Amino acid sequence: MLVTFARPFDDVFAATAEVLAVLRQSDRPPVKITNLVVGVSYEPLWRLYAELGEDFGRTALDDPITVGGPPDWRLSINTPHEVEAAAEQLASLVSEHGVAFAARYATFDELLAEHRGEESDEYGVTVPLLLAAAGRVDEARNALAHHRPHDPQDVGAHEANLVGKLDAWLRQQSAASGQ
Repeated sequence: MLVTFARPFDDVFAATAEVLAVLRQSDRPPVKITNLVVGVSYEPLWRLYAELGEDFGRTALDDPITVGGPPDWRLSINTPHEVEAAAEQLASLVSEHGVAFAARYATFDELLAEHRGEESDEYGVTVPLLLAAAGRVDEARNALAHHRPHDPQDVGAHEANLVGKLDAWLRQQSAASGQ
């Protein structure tokens, strides 16, 4: 991710836009923005990532369709004079598409339901992370138990490490609350 922009809805949710990639042949123009993704951020999840020592972006759910149309969409900037127009075009795309997308998921229940809908019976790690971030420790532990694959080779090293960190954090939270 190169840059993230956020437009807060409240203290917890914000619409986000992330520029993930640009193409450039050299130190000269043109610069082509090739991947702009819009989404919604959930502040407690972002804080939990930091507490777990993870460096994830702010976006808790992103639009699977790259903003601007087809997958080969690009915004090209050829001269310094085109920067302002390019910034306006990006702002317009984010305002028209991104804010509307984020608004659909700017409640915890909608965000959680969307992630549960994306995942199989063995939840991905996002559902337990969301529940943990919301302070729903028992539910997070149950969701994490569903996440554990039958074959540890089904999970990459980074995800396995994250699951381990989350499990330890949840156990610490349970112990602190006397559960």
